Amino acid sequence: MTIDFEGISSRVDLREIVQSELGKGQHMGGSYHVHRCPFHPDRKPSMSVRAEGYKCFACNASGNVFTWMKERHLMSGQQAAHYLVETFHLDKSLLGNERWRRGPARPRPIARPHREPAPEPALPPDADWQAHAAQVLAWAQDSLWADTEGAARARHYLMDVRGLSISTIRRARLGYVPARQTADYQYGIPIKDWRRPDGKHQRIACGIVIPHIADGHIWALRVRRPVGQPKYMGVTGGSKALYGVDWIAPRLPVLVVEGEFDSLIMDQICGPGMPELEICTVALASASNHTLDGRWLSKLVSAPVVLARMDADQAGSQALAALQRYRYQPVALPDGHKDLNDYYLAEGPAAVREWVRSCLEAVR
Repeated sequence: MTIDFEGISSRVDLREIVQSELGKGQHMGGSYHVHRCPFHPDRKPSMSVRAEGYKCFACNASGNVFTWMKERHLMSGQQAAHYLVETFHLDKSLLGNERWRRGPARPRPIARPHREPAPEPALPPDADWQAHAAQVLAWAQDSLWADTEGAARARHYLMDVRGLSISTIRRARLGYVPARQTADYQYGIPIKDWRRPDGKHQRIACGIVIPHIADGHIWALRVRRPVGQPKYMGVTGGSKALYGVDWIAPRLPVLVVEGEFDSLIMDQICGPGMPELEICTVALASASNHTLDGRWLSKLVSAPVVLARMDADQAGSQALAALQRYRYQPVALPDGHKDLNDYYLAEGPAAVREWVRSCLEAVR
């Protein structure tokens, strides 16, 4: 038995999805609303949306709820079916015999020549890796608050150099791996009782530990090293996740940035629940991670707008151009600032909030 796409479509009101992403729109009477079309520069509302489908009378974009999920969010039919069944609490029998045992099923290639085929579905590391990672993370968190010279330097870096508050540090579960000797900064330290599949001791770099946690799993342990290149190193066996994805709140705008510290400082200034301005910020962790898996794309479906801001370098520019395939809106910082953390430290939180506010107004 296959997925009952028609049955799912008939039970979903597309107007609810469009309103959650684009706002209420204009109720024109009867059973439809009119919105500004997101598929072309639309100066006045030209897209009619009914429960069963949409139609733009300017660019001729049209379709049902599955077309909307594909064209706006690059989701395959299978991904969209699972998302809609879960979101609208529909009968699971509509999915037929389909099951996502370890994660979303493999997306189908997007049938447009200028788009790349969707990657393999994102899966967290196995249970054994996560169990060891959880133990290492707990130790690293304790080490960060220890009464040692190295831990004091780590706290100074996080709070004084990066501007993070203690509550932000604890919420993000940041930790610290101390070095016993200078060589540890180059090679890391072995982790007791944790061996890799090749039989060698698992090692972790020395520095600030940044865990990537999503959907109840530890996906990766990244370490920001105080010396040496590369600046960031991961623990072998980790998987790629969208950093901060669990902090996305429904119907709030989202900002995609490059670095974890940018994400954390933004959440501290204007994250969900803040009184003056609310925006959810997620991080790629590396500019090379700009091809987003459907697992993470589905988390952004309810966002009315998704902004994208990368570092002001060649890798960041390439990532920003790639993210526009998802129709994310690129935004620029004032001249002279490499990234958001740099902007915050130079200008303060009020300036950052005003920048976010101006970016959101520019794309509405």
